[in-house]
Amino acid sequence: MEGDALVRGVNATNLRKAQEKIRFVEQKIVEVDPFDGRISQIETLLSRLRTITEEVTSAPAGAMSYYARFNFGLEELQSLVDYDLSMYESSNKTLASINENLDAQAITDQTNEIQDQLLEQNKMFLPPQPR
Repeated sequence: MEGDALVRGVNATNLRKAQEKIRFVEQKIVEVDPFDGRISQIETLLSRLRTITEEVTSAPAGAMSYYARFNFGLEELQSLVDYDLSMYESSNKTLASINENLDAQAITDQTNEIQDQLLEQNKMFLPPQPR
């Protein structure tokens, strides 16, 4: 399961590339009108993307001994793979959707989806509740 650490790295890279593309679009907007109202939305979106990128980067990943410590069986390991695949698809979708006609709300919705996926995946690493 070292592969999930690699997938998380790709997800983080995609999110960093998305930030670069958004900054490029923002720069073009500023060149035309430095007081454009979209700049505030873009700055908020960039902040959110930085936060999510850091969360993806620091999420638990790798090493079978780590998963053994949490008593992960085949079903849980398959769930991790499914979450990673879903995050990968979402980060690719986010990256692909950024263009000159930046729709900050649509990208914010996509980043919410990534964050929700990450939160669900991280729940797997919480200790069981006492009974």
